Amino acid sequence: MRTSAAFGIKGVIITSKDSSPVNETVINASRNANILVHRTTNAFQTALNLKSKGYKIYCLDTKAKKSLNDINDEIKNSKILLILGGEKGIEPKLKELSEGIRIPIENVESLNTSVALGICLYYFYLKNNF
Repeated sequence: MRTSAAFGIKGVIITSKDSSPVNETVINASRNANILVHRTTNAFQTALNLKSKGYKIYCLDTKAKKSLNDINDEIKNSKILLILGGEKGIEPKLKELSEGIRIPIENVESLNTSVALGICLYYFYLKNNF
């Protein structure tokens, strides 16, 4: 949450299924992070709703053809929904609804989800603020 707040993110959507609970530990770790948290039971419907409101939807996918560097012009001053998967990955319907992007990395197959999020948010922040 603090990472998202640090880069000006207005809200975070967390699925009720397959995610950590938002409990006292999470709240304490997120102190001073002024950010909206929305919990959903239907990630696909939530993403579809945001797409209808003009959001560009991306999902992090290590096998995606496009990298972060390929979407420079697309993300400038845009409303973005970034979908991250955990150990089980991203559900197929969400992948179909979104555009896959990858972080160009070497020597490892993937990154920890929170590290990948931080890299993406920093990239989006740079492209929209400088």
